[in-house]
Amino acid sequence: MVTLAAGIYYTTDPDSMHKASQLLRYTMQRIGRADGSVDLAKPPSVWAPYLQARLSAAVDSELDKARQAYEAALKKAPTFQRARLELAELLKRMGKPAEAKKLAQQVLAAVPGHAKAKRLLRQLEAPTAAATKPAPAGG
Repeated sequence: MVTLAAGIYYTTDPDSMHKASQLLRYTMQRIGRADGSVDLAKPPSVWAPYLQARLSAAVDSELDKARQAYEAALKKAPTFQRARLELAELLKRMGKPAEAKKLAQQVLAAVPGHAKAKRLLRQLEAPTAAATKPAPAGG
């Protein structure tokens, strides 16, 4: 599983995503998945679907796949708040602010004062607040 940790590290640099993908594929092949894919229904650990989610989230055409992988990671480890927050950020990108807000609130409930969850909630609430403000007079 060290290779999965290395893969997660490589996802922090956009230039290293290919290396992260290779490490995920290698790990899955080593545990018997000949095609190198992650079985999201029965992941070997929380780290495999989490790495898959981070890889897919970097590709606009794979956002649904990323969502499924984040959900698989959270099913495996329900207290994995980083995955929950990243899923909330993904849902925001996907145009699902209500779902994103719910997850960010869950992170904040589990980790009071979580700075990134607070920031995401402010971002999610900002458009709503701006839409309800009256237009300036004389404009």
